[in-house]
Amino acid sequence: MEIIAGIYRGRKLISPRPGVRPIPVLLRKSMFDILGARILDCRFLDAFAGSGVVGLEALSRGAAWVDFVEADRDTGDVIRKNLRGLKAQAKARIHEVNYFQFLRDTSSAYDVVFMDPPYEFEPVAEAVEKTLAGVCVVAGTSLVVKAPADWSWPKSQSTLERVKAQGSNALYFFGR
Repeated sequence: MEIIAGIYRGRKLISPRPGVRPIPVLLRKSMFDILGARILDCRFLDAFAGSGVVGLEALSRGAAWVDFVEADRDTGDVIRKNLRGLKAQAKARIHEVNYFQFLRDTSSAYDVVFMDPPYEFEPVAEAVEKTLAGVCVVAGTSLVVKAPADWSWPKSQSTLERVKAQGSNALYFFGR
């Protein structure tokens, strides 16, 4: 894994344990191309962070702050090591809690929220709905969900603005 653009471009990252699947490079590039200037000086939430490569890429591209939510302590340690390697610890925080617990406890608002839940994570639609209904999302927040290309997205409170499919994966861009 490596950072593909920005001030950390080309920097190699420590990979997490087997079973943690980083977002494919071309899909990550597409996501940041679509988000464009919204990343500059933004508050970014990397939910279900896994490898943390998306939040690290956001920092590289000019995000002011990134919160990583990753319940697995060992995976959180990998993100922590990568932050130290980039000397970016002062611009981020790792929350080693369940995502729903994070939503209950947070009072922060984010400009961009990225979610990449594990394939076996059943309540993806609930996580999207709770995110869109929560305090962490304000008018103008971009919510991006990586999910299977054939995902049936929640329709009750969310507005699907765009889908970027690539192979069996897709990025779903929601507005509030």
